[in-house]
Amino acid sequence: MCDGFILLVEKTLLLNTSDDDVKLKNKYVKFITFVLSEEEKFINRQAYFHALIYTRAELFSLHKRSKNNVVAYLEKAIEIIDQKIELTKSLLMCSSDRQNESTCKLKWTGSIAEFVEIIYSLYFVKRISNGKVTLKELFRQMGLLFEIEVKEFANYYMNIKMRKDGGRTKFIDLMKKNLTEKMEGTDRKPFRK
Repeated sequence: MCDGFILLVEKTLLLNTSDDDVKLKNKYVKFITFVLSEEEKFINRQAYFHALIYTRAELFSLHKRSKNNVVAYLEKAIEIIDQKIELTKSLLMCSSDRQNESTCKLKWTGSIAEFVEIIYSLYFVKRISNGKVTLKELFRQMGLLFEIEVKEFANYYMNIKMRKDGGRTKFIDLMKKNLTEKMEGTDRKPFRK
């Protein structure tokens, strides 16, 4: 077994029910920071995936026998582990699908400002993870998906806010226009059985 796997499990077991709230919160933050950074240490994504599955089982076991002050932290940790499992599973599926690689590699080909406009919109409508995702994490995850890195997204957002003449949501307006036109175009065509 790789050291990363053992460390991940040990961090899980640090969350015990005898800690007071401050210690528990600190251990939770350390645990989540560790989980989010640990992926890079695994050479084999499959091993990381199995480490996440095992860690989730350990957290679930702790959850069943925990006191009230611990349950909330364990539930949040389980939610984050579940999200990492889903992301890792989809990445594993992509890497194993060699015959149809084009379906796995998505690349953002619009402008950075358009990307920022979409991500902020998704963030503000709270439709990803029930709104329990930070803007930074949303940019990171979507950036991984679309192979784009936006470091100064707040600056782009400020520039978008400064747009005048109703052009603040220029890209979203364009998407809405194109979708509406496509729908109206297919409305005119006769229905085929």
